[in-house]
Amino acid sequence: SRRARGPSQAELIEFKLPPGSSAMAISLAYFDIPALAEPVRLLLHISGLKWEDKRIPGSGSDMWKEMKPKTKWGQLPVCHFPDGQEVAQSKALTRYFAKLSSLDSKGRTLYPEDPFSALLVDEWIDVMEDMRNAIMKHFAIEDEEAKKAAMLALIAPGGALKELMEKAEKHAGSGHFVGDYTTLADIWGFWWFSLLRCGFLPFPATLLDEFPKISAIVESVRMNPVVSSYYDGMDGKLYAIFGRPKAKAPIQIGYWAIRGLGAPLRMMCEYAGVRYEDKQYTSGEEWFGKDKESILALNPLANLPYVLVNGETCVCQTSSCLMFLGERFGMNGSTPKEKIAVKQLLDEIYDLRNKMIDLSYPFKKVNRTKEEYLVSAVSQLDEACPTTYKKLEAWLTSMNTKFFISNQISTPDFHIWEMLDQHEKLAKSHDKPSPVKPFTKLKIFHEAIQSEPKLKAYFASPSYELPCNSPMGGAYFV
Repeated sequence: SRRARGPSQAELIEFKLPPGSSAMAISLAYFDIPALAEPVRLLLHISGLKWEDKRIPGSGSDMWKEMKPKTKWGQLPVCHFPDGQEVAQSKALTRYFAKLSSLDSKGRTLYPEDPFSALLVDEWIDVMEDMRNAIMKHFAIEDEEAKKAAMLALIAPGGALKELMEKAEKHAGSGHFVGDYTTLADIWGFWWFSLLRCGFLPFPATLLDEFPKISAIVESVRMNPVVSSYYDGMDGKLYAIFGRPKAKAPIQIGYWAIRGLGAPLRMMCEYAGVRYEDKQYTSGEEWFGKDKESILALNPLANLPYVLVNGETCVCQTSSCLMFLGERFGMNGSTPKEKIAVKQLLDEIYDLRNKMIDLSYPFKKVNRTKEEYLVSAVSQLDEACPTTYKKLEAWLTSMNTKFFISNQISTPDFHIWEMLDQHEKLAKSHDKPSPVKPFTKLKIFHEAIQSEPKLKAYFASPSYELPCNSPMGGAYFV
């Protein structure tokens, strides 16, 4: 007899069998398009469960006409479990398989165990369903041109879809729709906003250009290795936007082969999960004699660092580069107060960075000899650091947040962290105690960034091991 309770998680885990196993697998049936069943397909892939992707040619196909009367509700998608049970409804299936799946280094499931976090995930899914419903009512229009015009009106100023997306952009978090790790809300958002732009509907591929926070979340999921492994090699133009792009990295970070001002920009790209080229210049000839001319053609302010997007848009000057990436990745705060705070903090940490430059290089006529540098280094650690660190500690105390703008990482956090870390390295090179240790909140902040899973690859990379300052420029402290 058929069991009413369904297979338990433990029983499903038993289905994680190697290829070629003769055991029955979960079977998911849906049309051969990336629509309602696509999140379920992706979740089954993420879960590692043994499953069969049964694709139906179309709603008018003989296969579906024969199959439809035999299904539980007369609709797709429909999922058959190894014990013979049949379950339909896409959102129910996504929640179920999200409870069995994780993309988090701590093992937290895509559908949160915490009831309130789960409620927030469901809220986001329902919001995106409101967007879908706004589109679906126009499918009844028979004239194709009229249908297309009606749908495009949805994304025009004042259009229902446009307004919902503007609200979604306002309320989205920095890096995730809910919480501080990838949840079903992010997976659903990745599917939905990719479907909108894949060519199945008449909306442009540039639809998310006005929505940097949404775009950053979608791109982060898209670039996840587990997600991209599902789409690798998948045929069909509708799936092109779902997979990891094969073309040249759209973002290039240009800077000397040192940490310096380039490190925060590299960290931002790593944290956002976007593809980027880390162009590291190892000689003056390589920059001044070769590449600077092409950058000048794009931007008369050509300098290092620069951020180059798609070979066309070029931004120079450090704070502007940071702000530009922050806007693109949704890391510049979401309220006017937060955006002003971002600018203040970038200016504040740049003051400490300038003192590091005065200390490290001989050309400022501050430390003309190694002996003068050794004396100044002690002063930097004993006086300059505590002065700035007290301000930053007071800021974190007044904000009562884990990071400097909110409880999610934002643009100034990367540059602040880099300067804290450079001074930790400076202290070790002079056998001095940790300058950040006396500042409780600042120490927690430094450790939180260092242990951030999204930055794990960066901290294990050669880029993190680069000298802080330029040996080529005669720096005392590298």
